[in-house]
Amino acid sequence: MPRPFQYDPQGLLTHADVTSLQGLKDKTLLVSSSGQATWWPWLKAQYQLSDAQVRPYTFNIQPFVVDDAVAQQAYVSSEVFQVQKAGVKANFFLFSEHGYPPYGGILIARRIPLPSVKRRWRSLSAPQWRVG
Repeated sequence: MPRPFQYDPQGLLTHADVTSLQGLKDKTLLVSSSGQATWWPWLKAQYQLSDAQVRPYTFNIQPFVVDDAVAQQAYVSSEVFQVQKAGVKANFFLFSEHGYPPYGGILIARRIPLPSVKRRWRSLSAPQWRVG
């Protein structure tokens, strides 16, 4: 089934002092309710983290900007850019590069798509799926 992204752009945004996901043990992690139901159980088990570290993610970068002890969920195309604009040195860890198999963001289409729409979608998306 096609997906809008070749890889899910979701990951964890940390301050520059965290150089790997193993460095999260003493951090507060801002995770949304949907994140707690999807990738958080994997991250917690993979890196021996605790539910006690989690606080709600409110889709606002300010808690991250003002507190060096905070790491938060992020999209590579959104929050990473926002914290760079705010002048904060940060690292981003893409979950798909660390073993999380995301299946979100699936593209659903009609069983019998309009031929012209199908043709345009293929011509626009096919070049983006090449790896190398």
